[in-house]
Amino acid sequence: MAKIYLSSTYKDLAEARAAVYRVLRKMGHDVVAMEDYVSSDQRPLDQCLADVAASDLYIGLFAWSYGYIPPQQERSITELEFRQAERCHKPCLLFLLHEDAPWSRKLMDRDIERIESLRTELCRDRMVSFFRTTDELAAAVSVAVARLGSEALQGSTSARGGPDALVELVGRMVGECIRLVEQRQHSEQRLYEDFVAPALDDFEKVHQNYLECFQRYRDLVADASLPVDGHHPVLTRIGEDMLFWAQLRLKLEALQDSRKDPLLGGFITKIIEYTRGSEFMRKALLDGARPIPNAARSCTLAGLSAIFAAERPSAAKRTDALSLLDRVVADLQVAYGQVLREHMALKKRLLDHRNA
Repeated sequence: MAKIYLSSTYKDLAEARAAVYRVLRKMGHDVVAMEDYVSSDQRPLDQCLADVAASDLYIGLFAWSYGYIPPQQERSITELEFRQAERCHKPCLLFLLHEDAPWSRKLMDRDIERIESLRTELCRDRMVSFFRTTDELAAAVSVAVARLGSEALQGSTSARGGPDALVELVGRMVGECIRLVEQRQHSEQRLYEDFVAPALDDFEKVHQNYLECFQRYRDLVADASLPVDGHHPVLTRIGEDMLFWAQLRLKLEALQDSRKDPLLGGFITKIIEYTRGSEFMRKALLDGARPIPNAARSCTLAGLSAIFAAERPSAAKRTDALSLLDRVVADLQVAYGQVLREHMALKKRLLDHRNA
């Protein structure tokens, strides 16, 4: 495969450089990085420039540090390495830390004029890619190198008397497989972090809201000073809460088609069933009724209205009403547990590869 020169400033991009080094080595490339010289930014300039000239590809990582400037030089070693790659007409892949990415002030130059000037030039004169995280950078590098490798790197490798065509073909195939696997794993991790985990956090807030609301309903029903009839304030409170959540119920209806998704369908289905209530879902399946969103409050309102309208002693009606509220809450807790189990299964499918 190819000999790749990996360039960056030392301390601020150590983690990023290590991640790129690992992915390139997995792809079968020979990687030269500053750690091959010395554990500091003050690496031997002549040796660095010679290695750039002898490489098939230059990869430059740039954040907000300009880097060490050797004696008798006006530019940093990092910039000089890039200029050497330009002079030698080496293919260059450039990756810049995104301006919106969180970054410690300790890793930035006090005077950022020189690094800003270099970054501006790179963005103006070259095709550059931006990254916000180390994982995002490693995935972007693997994709860019794989795309470049089939033509530019193949030519320079054979010019140096590299392996025969069959070995080269197999090597590229292995590198492409590694790239695809890592890209998929990166995408699945981002899917979990950007959608599944926040969705579960929001769902848990909804569940907590349900429990608090039903506790308020229970307190109203348990209040012996309130007459147990069709004018009971709990009925008004439930109706108002149902109107308040109407917009959310419409959004849940829009998720219906997503229940068929092979990856997220189970998780989405359990959330929808939670909002409808498993008890009501069973009735819908048996009787052919169309399920309605927010079944917990709907069933509670219908049940309490029937209990309060009955010609029975107030104490008995209050007992039945409290029992109904307790059953609905128990049903919600069961549905909540089902969502959590589906979430854990989905998390395992998306993230288990990290420990593989």
